[in-house]
Amino acid sequence: MIKYADKLYDLLFSEFKQYGYFDVIKIYEEPPYFNIHIITQDSRNLTAVYYYTRNENHPYELIKVEEGFVKQMNKYQDRLTTREKMWLKRDFDDDAYKCYSIMKNYDDFSHLLYSLDECGGYYSLKISISSDINNELRKLVRCSRLDLSLENLALQKKYQPLFTQKELMRCYRRLDYFMKTQTQMVSSMQQNMQMYG
Repeated sequence: MIKYADKLYDLLFSEFKQYGYFDVIKIYEEPPYFNIHIITQDSRNLTAVYYYTRNENHPYELIKVEEGFVKQMNKYQDRLTTREKMWLKRDFDDDAYKCYSIMKNYDDFSHLLYSLDECGGYYSLKISISSDINNELRKLVRCSRLDLSLENLALQKKYQPLFTQKELMRCYRRLDYFMKTQTQMVSSMQQNMQMYG
C-alpha cells in the first residue's frame, strides 16, 4: 500500500491532464522512488519518476518524465541469462496451469488446456497475442475472472522480462478492452435486476 496514495494520484492528474484521458498501468516502488507507467489517449507510453520526500504536506516530487513504457524492464530482460529465462518460462508455464485449474470450474477451456499441453503457457500466450481472436478472454469476461488470463499473468512484474514491449502492450490493451466489456455487462445486469426486482 502506497503511503499518501491520494496525493500521489493528485499529482499525476495535475501533471498529465494535458494529455486528456490516460491510464496508470503500473506503479513500481523502489523507495524513495516510484516509477509510474502511463499510457495516454493518443497511445503515448510514458514513465513518471517521483521522489518520496517524507514531507506529509508535499510527500512526492516529480523528478522526470520519460518516453517509454517498459524501458527499465527491457534493460532487466537483457541482463537475464539463458538459464534464468528458461527457469522463468517454466515458472510461467506452471502458473498458467494453475490458472487453468481454476478456470475450468467456470467454463469449458479445453482448447486452452490442449494449447498448454502442446506448447506450454509461455508459447501459448505468444501465439494467442499474435492473433485478434481470443475466446478464452470472452469466457473469462462472462465469469468476471479476467485475473486468471495469461495476459494478466504476463503483466505481473516477475514475468514482464520474458516479453517484448509490443507484446506487453498488446496484453494490456486486450485486458483493458475486456475489462470495459465486463464493467458494461455488470452494469447492465444491475439495471435489469432493478427493473425486475
